[in-house]
Amino acid sequence: RRSLVRRGLSAVGAVAAAVGVVTVSMFMIGMRGDARAASDIFANALPATGELKTMVMNLDIFTSKGESFGAIDLDGEMMPHTVSVIFGNEKIWRIANNGRTAVCDGKQQYLWMGSARQGTVVGAHGNLADDLTILTDPAGIMALEKANADSKKSKSNYKVKEADSEILMTIKAKPMGDFTNDYMLNTSVSESQNRREYVFDKRTKLLKSLKIFMKVKGMEILVLETTSIDYNSPLQAEQVAALPVGYKWIDARI
Repeated sequence: RRSLVRRGLSAVGAVAAAVGVVTVSMFMIGMRGDARAASDIFANALPATGELKTMVMNLDIFTSKGESFGAIDLDGEMMPHTVSVIFGNEKIWRIANNGRTAVCDGKQQYLWMGSARQGTVVGAHGNLADDLTILTDPAGIMALEKANADSKKSKSNYKVKEADSEILMTIKAKPMGDFTNDYMLNTSVSESQNRREYVFDKRTKLLKSLKIFMKVKGMEILVLETTSIDYNSPLQAEQVAALPVGYKWIDARI
């Protein structure tokens, strides 16, 4: 049986957001014609995300214990992850689930797993958190999605709805590749038929929540969902960048 591990959450347009909007009212701008409205929403979110001081995002990802960050395993279960970020000239962040932790102290990245009592250290621009690293850069997500909405080559369809205090955007995307067989089809979010939903706060322009669905064998499966996103709450660099005591660090810096 072919493995169902899915990778590629950081592909253009693969990170999304949404929780159901209550009492949806007013207008719905239809299908690809909504791309312009979507582009404007992402453009409005860019300066708001650029002014953030901190962010704590809690999310569930369909995966298995021991898998790398961002891997999707449909034989697994929804597992909780936490992303904590302090923005600044040297961004400090921490990404953790119940099996592994990755930390960037602004100068170096560290990764350790369970009780192995050893970990890896690389430079600040390494990729120890794999595809989840993009979640430490919400402005980058907005820029990527805006570029996708602006692209004439985009295969995505857009719908936008407004509620009293929220904007709900739904993006339906076809696989990005041309597959001569189905072996590579559905091996990542960008290589699958997927639905991405964003909910934005009308007043702050900030992202409130996210969901990503993949369509596999005619069935839509929720593979990523935020449970909360908190902005500008007090975070201490010493806590976010804290390392376990007594570990041996393997230096993988080039």
